[in-house]
Formats: sequence, structure tokens, C-alpha cells
Amino acid sequence: MRKYTNGNITKNFYNMTLYENEEHEFIVTHNVNTKPVPYFTGRELELRQLSQKIEEGRKFILISGIEGIGKTTICRKLFEKYTNKNYKSGLFRHIGYIEYNGDMDSSLQNCLKYKKQENPKMNKEVAWRELEYLASDGKLLLFVDNVNVPISKDPSLQRLKNLPGAIVLTSRRTAFSKEFEPFRIGFLSTEQCREIYEKIRFEGSKKKVNEEEIPHLNYIIEKLAARHTITVEFLAHLAQTKHWTVQELRKELEQNGFQLEYKDEEDKLINIQQFYKTLYNLPRLI
Repeated sequence: MRKYTNGNITKNFYNMTLYENEEHEFIVTHNVNTKPVPYFTGRELELRQLSQKIEEGRKFILISGIEGIGKTTICRKLFEKYTNKNYKSGLFRHIGYIEYNGDMDSSLQNCLKYKKQENPKMNKEVAWRELEYLASDGKLLLFVDNVNVPISKDPSLQRLKNLPGAIVLTSRRTAFSKEFEPFRIGFLSTEQCREIYEKIRFEGSKKKVNEEEIPHLNYIIEKLAARHTITVEFLAHLAQTKHWTVQELRKELEQNGFQLEYKDEEDKLINIQQFYKTLYNLPRLI
């Protein structure tokens, strides 16, 4: 029987809060979408590099990049890899995936499997004690996706640094704390974006964009979508729904003034919400 120790106070939580050993599953979280996109493309190198870091025993990794660049896509793909029944590493006894909702305490309570208490006020601490127990032997791999605040703004995030397991965190922020090693996610190449577009636009087939339309697609990707991954995906889905050719898509976008812009020196998109609102509000495009 394992005990949880907190400073000079040792408590047995089995009867009160913690699951018995046989109740602890390999995947310790729920209520979260971890399914990778079927058209995953262009991030194979990043996956290999991140996997290497995880398997070398790096404890805290920060996957950082601008909004919509592909951090969650990579995170879900990693989760899939380490939960695949055919993947035998023996590195981890438990694995979890938390969707951060602005507050680590409520995010943990929403996603972690733990024994809910009759008194709801106890659930926060019980959830943390459960997580700390799961990580106590150093064989927990936990993904925390989309942490959009600095660690100073959410004190409960500080507790992640005390876990002996491995934590992979995604954020738009370039730094989190000194414990977290940053891993920057950049823009895909035009060719990689084009491959994503083709996989979505011609779903279920090996069809490619016609040679004469490639310059138009490159223009859309580079000049109108700014090689912004989620925007390229959105436009591919739009073209698929409307059965548009690339030239028809370009015409619609240009006529309605759709163009993302970003400051290359800051690697930061600007006006994205303004242009997405324009796109969504166009009657012919929704």
C-alpha cells in the first residue's frame, strides 16, 4: 500500500479519495478530444525530436508557437503514439491529456479520473492528490494543452513543476518557467501546406491539384493564408464543401478582401480575428 506524503504530514487516502491500485488505468484522463487529424502532414521531424526528448527523460517540455500553427495537432499525435497498443516502451505506467481552460484546478477536475467527493469543495485537492500519486514513481506522462496564461497568473500551474513525471505543455507563449525546455513550432513550407490542402480537398483519394492551378494555390497559401496551418485547413474544407476549384477559391477570397497578415520579425499573426469574422459572415461562404 503506497502512501502520499506532504511535508511532515502523511495520510492514507485509499479509503477516502484515491483509487485502489487495480482501478488505476493506463489512460488516466477523460472528457477531452485526443484524436489526431487524419491529414497529419509536415510535422514528422518535430514528432521525432519531441519523442526523443521524452524518451531521453526530459521532464518538462514547452511546445510553443502562434495560435493555429499546429501545437495541438502535434500534441494529439504524440498522445496517440504513446497510447498505441503496438508501441511498447515501458517508460510510462500512466498517461493523461488535459485541455487547459484558463485555470489549472478546474481543468484538472474536468479531465482527470478521480473519486468525486460528496463535498464538492474537496474535489480540487483530491484531484491534485490523485495526480501526484499517479506521478509518484516518475512514470506519468501528462500533456497539458493550450496554456494561454503565464505561470504567474495561475498559481495552480506551479504545482506541475513539483510532479516527478514528465509534463509536455503547449502554449502560445515562448517561455513558461525555467524548468520547461522550449520547443518552438514554426510555419510549414508552401509545399507542406499544399499537401495538407490536397489531403482535405480531395479526401479519400490520391487526387492532386492540377498543374495549372498550383501557382494559384501557392498564391493563396503564401499571400492570403500566410502559411498559417489552421487557415490553410479551413480554406481546404471550404473548397471541398463548395466544390470550388483553386481559381474559384482565390477569386472569392480576393473579391471579399480576405488576407491574413503577420509580422515576420515577430512571427506573430495580426488581424486574424478580423479576417475570420469577414469570412464567416459572407453568406456565400458559410
